[in-house]
Parts: sequence; C-alpha cells; structure tokens
Amino acid sequence: MAVFVAAPLVSREYENRTHLFAWTQDVRPRRWLAGQVLFLGGIAVVFSAVLGVLVINLLSELKMAMGTAFFPIAPFAAESFDASVPLLIGHTLFGFALGLAFSVLTRNSLLSMGLTLVGFVGTRMFAVYFLRERYLPPIRTSRADGPGPYVYQVPWDGRRVDSGVEYVNGVPGHFAEFQTADRLGTFQWIEAGLFTVVAVALFAFAFWWAGRLRRV
Repeated sequence: MAVFVAAPLVSREYENRTHLFAWTQDVRPRRWLAGQVLFLGGIAVVFSAVLGVLVINLLSELKMAMGTAFFPIAPFAAESFDASVPLLIGHTLFGFALGLAFSVLTRNSLLSMGLTLVGFVGTRMFAVYFLRERYLPPIRTSRADGPGPYVYQVPWDGRRVDSGVEYVNGVPGHFAEFQTADRLGTFQWIEAGLFTVVAVALFAFAFWWAGRLRRV
C-alpha cells in the first residue's frame, strides 16, 4: 500500500496530466487529496487490522498446539512483537503517509516509490534493531562467578540489551541488562504511538505541500 498506492497517488496525476481535470475550481488539491487518503488509507488500515487479528490467532493456536515450553518464537522476536493490531495500524499509517509525502514532494512515481521503499524498510529496521530494546530502561542484574556452570541471567523469553564482565563485591563476575516478556504489550503500544505520531506529521506536511502545488 505504501509503495504501490500512496507513493504514486499524486505523482501519477502529474505524469498523466490528469490533475488538470481532477483539480478543478470546485475541487481544490487538498480536498481531492483528503478524499483519496480517507478512502485508500481506510482500506489499508482495515486490512492491517484484519491481518493483525489473524496473525495473533495463528500464534495463539500454534502455542497451544506446541506448548509454551516448546514454542520456538520468543516474545521479542519480530514475529511475536509485530503481532499487534495497534502496532500494525501504526506501521501502516506511517508507510502510507511516507509514500504520500514523497509523492507530493517529488511528483515522480518511480522516484517516490523507491524512496518510500528505502525509507520504510530503513525505519522499520532501525526500530527493530535499535529502538525496541530501549523504550524503557532495562533491568540490570549482576552475579559473581563461582564454581559450577555459568548461570544465565537473562530469562529465556526476555530480550538481552547488554552483558559483560564486571567485579561484584571485589569478585570477578558478569552483569546483564535485559527486557522481560511482561513489558511486551507496553513496548508494542509505545512503538505504535511513535509511528502514528510520525505519520500524522507526514500527513500534515503532504497536505501543506499539496496546497502549494501548481496545477500546470
């Protein structure tokens, strides 16, 4: 939806010169754009919500069938983390708004589609590999080394943020910083909110810039 619908939404009108008919005296660019965004963006949001429900149900059935102890997908893995209706809607709104902003700004379909793809994937990867583990301060534990095997401090269903060697009461040991699985829902809402806020800003820019476009 971001690359193939939102990105060429305005640029295609300019390339085909159909904006001369679409943007008449009675239909201003912003009004025309609002109708397109509400219709196509609404379809995208509904689709993402339905997809989110299906994915959540699928993961729940797999976990019940395999048992929690044997379920191979950790809570902070991308498959589990992204299985959230608010989060998928936030990602969808961001992608649509990003494509629309590039479409209005460049008025070149191929360029706006390429920029949208790179921008969306790059932003998502930045969130997955850098932001997600930092939405809240991590829990920190430390343990002095002793006889016997090493005892892992990070829970099996947690997400490791950092770990290393340190002295505990003058004795060599290890520390670990991690996020626990009970924070998953909070993290999903935080990320959904961040992407939605950025989407609102991109929509505002797109509509502001659309009012400045010339019709010829």
